Amino acid sequence: MPIKAENVVYTYQAKAVYARKALQDITFQIDEGETVGIIGRAGAGKTTLLKLLNGLLKPDAGRLFIDEIDSSTIKKNSSVLIKKAGLVWQFPEQQLFETTVYKELVFGLKSQHLDSAEQNKRVREALEQVGLDYERFHNRQPSTLSTGEKRRLSIACFLVLKPRYLLLDEAMAGLDASGTERLIELLSRLNRKDRVGIIITGHHLGQLSRLCNRIMLLEEGRLLVDSPTAELTDYYNILMERGFTLPVHQEVLYQLKGRGWDINSRVHDAEEAVQRILSSL
Repeated sequence: MPIKAENVVYTYQAKAVYARKALQDITFQIDEGETVGIIGRAGAGKTTLLKLLNGLLKPDAGRLFIDEIDSSTIKKNSSVLIKKAGLVWQFPEQQLFETTVYKELVFGLKSQHLDSAEQNKRVREALEQVGLDYERFHNRQPSTLSTGEKRRLSIACFLVLKPRYLLLDEAMAGLDASGTERLIELLSRLNRKDRVGIIITGHHLGQLSRLCNRIMLLEEGRLLVDSPTAELTDYYNILMERGFTLPVHQEVLYQLKGRGWDINSRVHDAEEAVQRILSSL
């Protein structure tokens, strides 16, 4: 089932003299199984939007539906939405508090009243999904894990709930090139194999474009661009003015087209771009 936002508004400190609108008249639909990247400068409203999708916040105006559940009809912080759309913070240590990896994963299952056999099965499956060996990791203290392992564990903590959507806030921040590559591969596999929808914020358009089939640009709380990744060249000037550069293969096609080449610059990956260049020679 899709996520639908209809003219959503959210204001921080709404009744105070220093009230600030974080989101203004946001409307979109994200279908089940989509991979969506949300970009924008600091303060654009990216994290606020994820919190609304997760139920940590509720819209001040407009309506937001997650898997046909109207968020205005349930309590803030309700576990109903958390099970539908799990939110992984930028800093995974903020979410990890138990003494072992196993206890961390089981914690979220307590409200589901599963027997021990089903709990164990889900824990093993979730660790396998994120590439952490059960025997090696289930008794480890979360604090002893690397940054990348903590991020994977944070993702697994929601996978045990079998969510339809996984929300990730700046998940690639602080990772080196190999760590970023592994995270992209992990999220791509979860989407492809398990049909988990991915909604991820970030500042690096090139990284997000490798994972996401759709890019949304927020600016000062407004949705400025909502485009298939393959069509980002249509918004070249808007992106450049805000400090975002296209993936290299799209930039090359855009520049060639600007120099008079009869070439379609709408592509998603580098391999397709190369084929179009060769066909135009």
